[in-house]
Amino acid sequence: MRGKQWLAWRGTSALKVWRAWLGSCCSLLLVAALDRFVAGDYGVPMLIGSFGASAVLLFAAPESPLSRPRNLLGGHFLSALVGVACAQWLPPFWAICLCVPTAIAVMLLSGTLHPPGGATALIAVTGGEQIRQLGFWYAVVPCLAGAALMLGTAWLLGMGKPDRNTVTSGSTAFLRRLFRKRIAGPGTVS
Repeated sequence: MRGKQWLAWRGTSALKVWRAWLGSCCSLLLVAALDRFVAGDYGVPMLIGSFGASAVLLFAAPESPLSRPRNLLGGHFLSALVGVACAQWLPPFWAICLCVPTAIAVMLLSGTLHPPGGATALIAVTGGEQIRQLGFWYAVVPCLAGAALMLGTAWLLGMGKPDRNTVTSGSTAFLRRLFRKRIAGPGTVS
């Protein structure tokens, strides 16, 4: 069982790996389904590349301060606004050079630092005509809406509670109950 030894050596439990996989899969599946079956009909993308990095933070490092709901939602929203402003008001070269540093400054000043926000700002500048046509709506759909869907998925999967400051507050309650029943057996009360 080399895999199990490797997981133990790295300090990562199989449950944590499973939770990260399940959470990121479900959240990205939801956003991708909306992108394909709903938003795509209106020419509005729902899925952006920075959501992949958000999934890593949200589900693999939920205890990180960078994974807090405020950081996830605020980081994407504010960075998107910065990116769109740079794309609209600066020449392309300068927009590319200045959107990420400005987004970082805005996130730091607002207390919403979320590293994928840098990619969100850059996508606003380099994302192509479909993104540019959205203008400042890009900050709402896909950025804020997609991040909210991912956060909602984390809460639904028991990765946290909406009334707490971090995603991991009270985490794994759902999964603990699920695995306890399976380990104890169907006829056993645990």
